[in-house]
Amino acid sequence: MIQIERLTLREIRLPLKEPFEISSGTVTDRRIFLLQLRDVNGVTGWGECVAGEAPNYSAETVETAWLAIREWIAPRVLGRTFHHPREIFPVLEENFRGHNMAKAAVEMGAWELAAQIQACRAQGYRKIKVKIKPGADVAFVAAVREALGPEAPMMVDANNAFSLNDIDLLKKLDAFDLIMIEQPLAWDDIVRHAALQKQLKTPICLDESITGLDKAEDMLALGSGRIINIKPGRVGGFTASIAIHDFCAKNGIPVWCGGMLESGIGRAHNVALASLPNFVLPGDLSPSSRYWERDIVTPEWTMDAEGMVTVPLDKPGMGVTVNLDRVDELTVRCEAIAATRSK
Repeated sequence: MIQIERLTLREIRLPLKEPFEISSGTVTDRRIFLLQLRDVNGVTGWGECVAGEAPNYSAETVETAWLAIREWIAPRVLGRTFHHPREIFPVLEENFRGHNMAKAAVEMGAWELAAQIQACRAQGYRKIKVKIKPGADVAFVAAVREALGPEAPMMVDANNAFSLNDIDLLKKLDAFDLIMIEQPLAWDDIVRHAALQKQLKTPICLDESITGLDKAEDMLALGSGRIINIKPGRVGGFTASIAIHDFCAKNGIPVWCGGMLESGIGRAHNVALASLPNFVLPGDLSPSSRYWERDIVTPEWTMDAEGMVTVPLDKPGMGVTVNLDRVDELTVRCEAIAATRSK
């Protein structure tokens, strides 16, 4: 049983070790929106909103998510009794469109309050992910393939950078024995991806296009792709992620868990999700040191030499401890919202 008494919203600034570039821009200093949940017994859990500072990956931003949580999400969950975290998602969906990243931050934090969420230790990689865009495409992939050799497991991620006008160029990627081509076309497209997949031997993986179970169903019906990247922060949290996972497992669609430059808190949520059985492809569960000089959790996330992440089942919550001194040091804005009455 969960009764959330207080939500504390925090924005921190966490510098990347090196610039992170995708087709829509470059990030050097990450604005991260954290959410601390406290129940009536004083137990705390953490969520992370994966929205960016600008509406380039999605329409949501740190600012819109902050507003959505304060004005519309907090009043729906504070002081209300939930018997299981699964009950939160329907409450946030009722007459409340969009804002999945804001919803996910609260919903996933609630799962941490209620359950023994899995985490990991280790250090190593099981796939190579190459970001591509017009002008850095076929020749770029060819150079990487030559450098790594024919056996290296490799995929490319286009982050919506191409259109069907580029179909001849994209067909050339079939020559490189890629695991997948992730989200080559528009973020909200299902139909054109189906036309493209018919022309490619390489599986298309949909990322941004999968905003919920209905879009996964559409992908299967239309043949828009053969793999799905489930990012819990993108689809609205664990309840929606599990529904997509179960649908894909039933229909033979492999899934994997993508990353969005999360801190160790968001990473813990991804690790928990990726422990489900149909996450059969290597995910973006990078160790803390991949992006951060110093993370905000203890122990920091690692992987073993085989690229495997161990889920510690002997710890409640995320399996890692939030370093509150580190969070306080990085916090540039903070707002607490308390329950006013029981629901």
